[in-house]
Amino acid sequence: MEEQEEPPVSVPTAAVEAFWRRTETPGREVFRDPERAHRRVDAMLRAFYGILLLLVVGELPSKLDLALDTPHDAPLWPVVWMSWLPWNTAVCIVLAACVSGATMAFLFPRVPAVRFWAFLGFFEFVALWYTYSGVKHSPYLLLYLTGFFALLPRTGKPGEAGPHLRPYLMLVWGGIAFVLSTYSMAGCLKLWGVAEAFLHGDRNIFNFGLGPATIVATFYKWVNPPPLAGFLLDYPAIAVLGFFCAIYIEFVSLAVAFRPHLMRWWFLVLIGFHCGTAIAMRVFFEPAVAVLIVLFVFSPFSRPMRHWRQTLRELPIFGPLLGMVLHSGAGSPETTRSRGVI
Repeated sequence: MEEQEEPPVSVPTAAVEAFWRRTETPGREVFRDPERAHRRVDAMLRAFYGILLLLVVGELPSKLDLALDTPHDAPLWPVVWMSWLPWNTAVCIVLAACVSGATMAFLFPRVPAVRFWAFLGFFEFVALWYTYSGVKHSPYLLLYLTGFFALLPRTGKPGEAGPHLRPYLMLVWGGIAFVLSTYSMAGCLKLWGVAEAFLHGDRNIFNFGLGPATIVATFYKWVNPPPLAGFLLDYPAIAVLGFFCAIYIEFVSLAVAFRPHLMRWWFLVLIGFHCGTAIAMRVFFEPAVAVLIVLFVFSPFSRPMRHWRQTLRELPIFGPLLGMVLHSGAGSPETTRSRGVI
């Protein structure tokens, strides 16, 4: 009797299976408890769309004024259709679509069509915003995640396993990893800037007597100084250390997506990073911090911190070194096997 050949596995399916296996490293299983992660994602989605709704409603009064003032330049391509209608009518359509989409997604976060409606409405809202103000960074994380969440397939009730649970959780994880990757990209750009300055003979970036404190000093020329500006000018070495700590925090953020014991606390580190830049340089992105707070509170793929030594061992780059320093502390074989460099 001839053996039946197994049906060929499609490339996307094979890629999903290979990636899933890569996330099952002993001690670092990202998707160790899918049912628990599903429950936390459900709560995270409701909180996320609540933040989106608050942002949109908070911006609504100022954006209603746009209906009375047509832009000097042509609308951006996502809202080019607005030039075909009376401007005040088109603005009201965009605002109504955004508010209704965010409201419905907050009330029914499990419905894919509602999540797509929320994404489309917010996408048009941001395009209208940028038509007047130019491109800004503050709403990007919200926009990225609404796009990822709009692609989530339908699943059963939270806590129930189903055929779509694995791709559902992987897509949620992909959205969180993409958020972390934006910080890693910013860290790469800063590292490139440091390397470029060094190659051109500019050593001021490593001068603990000058360094980034010269940037803080410029705030005295244009606006009221940030609360921490005077302190950094008095102690510029701390500004230099803070600058390189910020580069490290940003650069390694994507690697934290594969470290479930560290993930939740890294969101708290990023919140602290934003707060530090606010009091040192008066640069603060409220929507980004709101997203990080939601991820810190719900963090669907994080695992409980059993011991602070084990969490420190998961720090990218410096984890192995800390593991040797803290070798005298208790550590399970599972945690020892999970140490890595990335």
